[in-house]
Amino acid sequence: MTMLQIPLSEALHDELKLWATREHVSMEQLAAAAVADKVSALSQLAYLRDRSAGASREAYLAVLAKVPEVPPVPPDTAAR
Repeated sequence: MTMLQIPLSEALHDELKLWATREHVSMEQLAAAAVADKVSALSQLAYLRDRSAGASREAYLAVLAKVPEVPPVPPDTAAR
């Protein structure tokens, strides 16, 4: 395992300590989970950007035009 030291503002440190206590985990565990969540989100964003790079609105509309116009079936008709 690798160690990482990062400076935190006093306010952020206090919030981290508070949430770690509430979640019954160490501050290190909570910080590592937060970093993992952020890295995962950035990876997903990069994946979606890569996938959409070759897309075109025209191709999307062409596929959408193939969908038949029929009324929705339950439970899609239920009021929300």
